[in-house]
Amino acid sequence: MQLEFEKTAKHLQKDGAETEDENIKYLFEGDLTNKNELQEWIAKYMNGHVQRFFKSQDPPKINDGTVLVLVDMQDLENIVGKDKHIFVDFYAPWCEHSKRLELEYDKVVMAFSNSQHIIIAKMD
Repeated sequence: MQLEFEKTAKHLQKDGAETEDENIKYLFEGDLTNKNELQEWIAKYMNGHVQRFFKSQDPPKINDGTVLVLVDMQDLENIVGKDKHIFVDFYAPWCEHSKRLELEYDKVVMAFSNSQHIIIAKMD
C-alpha cells in the first residue's frame, strides 16, 4: 500500500525532493522531539545542503598493506587525483564472477606491488 504523500511527491517532481523508491537515504542525527532542529534539517534538505547517507563497513584499523581497503566514496576520493595510476577492484564477496576474478586480481597485485606509480585498492 502506497501512502498518499508518496504519490503526491512522485507527481510534484519538486526540486530537491526525492522519493523513497530511489533508495536514497539522508541521516538526521538531531533530536526528533526538537521541532526547531527538525525544521532546520528539513530546510537544509530542501535546499540541497544535506549529504546522502551511505552505510559502509568500518575502515580497517591498519590499512597500509599492498592493497588499500576502501570502504566509502571518501576513501576513493582521497586516492583519486594523486600523481599515480589507480587500480581498484570493485567486488561483491558473494558474487561468483567476483570470486573468479580474484585470481586475476591477485596476479595484478603481484605484478605491480613494488611500483611507486600505482595504487592498488579494493572496495566491497
